[in-house]
Amino acid sequence: MSWAKLLRFWWIVPIAALAFGLIQTRERLAEEKLTSSAERSAHEKTISNFNTASEKARRMDAENALRVRQEQDAITREIVDDYEAELGRARARVEQLRANAADRAVASRGDATAVPGVPDAATGTDEAPGKDRLPVADALIATEQALQLDALIRWVEAQAGVGFGSVARLEGEGSSGRGFALTADPIEP
Repeated sequence: MSWAKLLRFWWIVPIAALAFGLIQTRERLAEEKLTSSAERSAHEKTISNFNTASEKARRMDAENALRVRQEQDAITREIVDDYEAELGRARARVEQLRANAADRAVASRGDATAVPGVPDAATGTDEAPGKDRLPVADALIATEQALQLDALIRWVEAQAGVGFGSVARLEGEGSSGRGFALTADPIEP
């Protein structure tokens, strides 16, 4: 072969190289499309998992908030009912003491006449305190305040016992009966 014939078909070499490069590029492009498709699928699955977990966490937090609210309401109702019952008993006792004192005052007068007369002069102060005791009205106020403070202390202690923890672990951990555990860890901002 002569150089003239080779020079005449010089274009075959670059075209063959370009054809070879095109074939390799197409193969590489097909591989990249598969890889890109797999990455896109994995990314979409990650987003889906994140959205599912976020929704589950929102639902569990709402359930936790409802549980806390119900526990707090139950504690408040119980403490208020106990307080009102104790207050009623204290007021009934005061009324009983006042009635007994009035009965003793009538019995000590000794006149059984049906005609009203001039009342006796006061022999002392109304509701005089007993030895080292408050008058009945002041004793009632002190008792009411003591009962109120006791109820408030019980309420605060009971409210402090309510778990405000966030939902921390899912599926299989914990024994709350709902498939997740509630922790007392504070929620960090």
